[in-house]
Amino acid sequence: MNRKSRVSFRVTNMVLSAKLVALLAIFSYTSISLPSGVPITLQTMAVFLVGALLSPLYAFATVSIWVMIGALGLPVFAKGASGFGVLGDYTGGYIFSFIIAAVFISLFKGKNNSFIRYIIVMTLATFLIIYPIGGYRAAMIFGLDFKQSIDKLIVPFLPGAVVKISLGAYIAKSVVAGINPVNNIKPIQTSKELA
Repeated sequence: MNRKSRVSFRVTNMVLSAKLVALLAIFSYTSISLPSGVPITLQTMAVFLVGALLSPLYAFATVSIWVMIGALGLPVFAKGASGFGVLGDYTGGYIFSFIIAAVFISLFKGKNNSFIRYIIVMTLATFLIIYPIGGYRAAMIFGLDFKQSIDKLIVPFLPGAVVKISLGAYIAKSVVAGINPVNNIKPIQTSKELA
């Protein structure tokens, strides 16, 4: 890969990363309040797209930047919340889990732009990372036992999760398919490709 190609890859991914930070912020405002206090938002779908469209390094940086600007006071969290207090509150576990989930999706998405593969890695990220980390933190704050946690912090989110995973996989596949042939640009798979 020549120098011009490396610069083009970096610029493309930096622009895409900035757009995805904005998408995370916008999707945070799309929320439905639940009795548990933890809202249903489109944040997770934005996280899915971050992981599917960016390399692990850029996925980590993108979600981390979103978390940082929210912690510093910009209203980019669910319902326009902001500040360090949000990170220590009942949604804080979910917010931190998004960083890990985005990197996980990026690492295991494969290189073939497969809808099924996206569905699988997004589902695994939801049930192995987002729900356990976010749910554990919320359950601690609300004083819920294991069964109550399942009933209040997982079951109500399942229908939305199915929709967001399906839409996220479809959009990711469409965007990647659109990027590759039209602009002859391939999202960076690993940080080694920058070397």
